[in-house]
Amino acid sequence: MIIDKDFLSEYEKDIVQSDIITSSYFPWYWTAVSSSDDYPFYCHVMKRREDPDTNSIWFEFFFPIIQRFIQKHKIFKGKYEVLRAALNETLSIDENDLQGDPHVDYKEDHTVFLLYLNNSSGNTNIYKEKWKEGKKPEYLNRDGAKNLETHASVTPEEGKIICFDGLRYHSANFQKPRERRVVCIFAIKGEQNVVL
Repeated sequence: MIIDKDFLSEYEKDIVQSDIITSSYFPWYWTAVSSSDDYPFYCHVMKRREDPDTNSIWFEFFFPIIQRFIQKHKIFKGKYEVLRAALNETLSIDENDLQGDPHVDYKEDHTVFLLYLNNSSGNTNIYKEKWKEGKKPEYLNRDGAKNLETHASVTPEEGKIICFDGLRYHSANFQKPRERRVVCIFAIKGEQNVVL
């Protein structure tokens, strides 16, 4: 896993704050189900799964940031492909659940890039266990996740970006009530140059 704190420029932070975080006009879309349980969230998809085209002008803003991170840390050996890109805003849950389901986004080699767009509670948990064909499903509900050992737990901080092996199970803790937890996520396929 690679963590780079305060990766955004002041200009990029200003755009994110004014046009996304504090904007009343940013197009968020309600999504009722995020995993094996019905954890709802708001999403703004920039590139859909299995669609070669992008579908949001925000892709052109965020992709160069991800590319800059990839180049700085020499993540891939050669060409790479964006599988999916989105902005997600998770919701606080007033139930007994402390976190969403541990999951993997794709059942193939890929790298997850997670850029935090604001400060909040709701750590990202990355587990030591990786998804393997025939071993466990891509989503683990409460019962299937009991024995996972945490590899890292990362606190959301504005401008922090992390990347990790996408076959590692990961989850997000639910943030405190009335807090917003807004992230930009890219799933990218390519031959890794570094061990994540």
